[in-house]
Amino acid sequence: MHLTSLGLWAGAVAISGATAAVAFPTLHDMKVRLPELPAAFEDDAYRFAAGAVAQRVFLITDIASFVCATLAGVTLLVLFVKRGVDRARPITYVRSLAYGVALASLAATLFVVTPGIIAASKNDLNAARVGDAAASAAARKASADLHPIAKNLLMAEFLGASVALFLGAFASASGPLSPSPGAPEESEYPKPDLLKSKRG
Repeated sequence: MHLTSLGLWAGAVAISGATAAVAFPTLHDMKVRLPELPAAFEDDAYRFAAGAVAQRVFLITDIASFVCATLAGVTLLVLFVKRGVDRARPITYVRSLAYGVALASLAATLFVVTPGIIAASKNDLNAARVGDAAASAAARKASADLHPIAKNLLMAEFLGASVALFLGAFASASGPLSPSPGAPEESEYPKPDLLKSKRG
């Protein structure tokens, strides 16, 4: 369940990023027009159309990522409690750090960046509908300022989840837990049967 959650999480983030990267140039090349916009904003119609598509995709991705991140965190905690992972191995701390980076990036995206982009995009569209070029330009700049941050957070989220997935799979494939340092080694010779009676 832990590795599955990480895999779905990383996959959802990758698909959402690819969708946004494809939507804008595709709709631009199709010369999309929105009847509700004044003629002065006809060339910006593709931005609003692609932005609406991207926002819906990112909403689905955010929900899926939140669910997967929660499952991955809970199952990782269970592994720690039940000693399903060797806490003495450095790889355990690296995969936990990678998960933490992905989770922090998701939280920043959900609660800081995404609301700002949605609000700016809505203000941009509303200003365009009434032909207010100045307000539209200001809203567009506010949205544009947040996009590099969103892109970096998305990349950090994807890399964190992917690294945690890779290291978790590697740890699982490496076999059972190794004995802790200082633990007595099992003797290769059979133990004497103390219950056997002495020969007379």
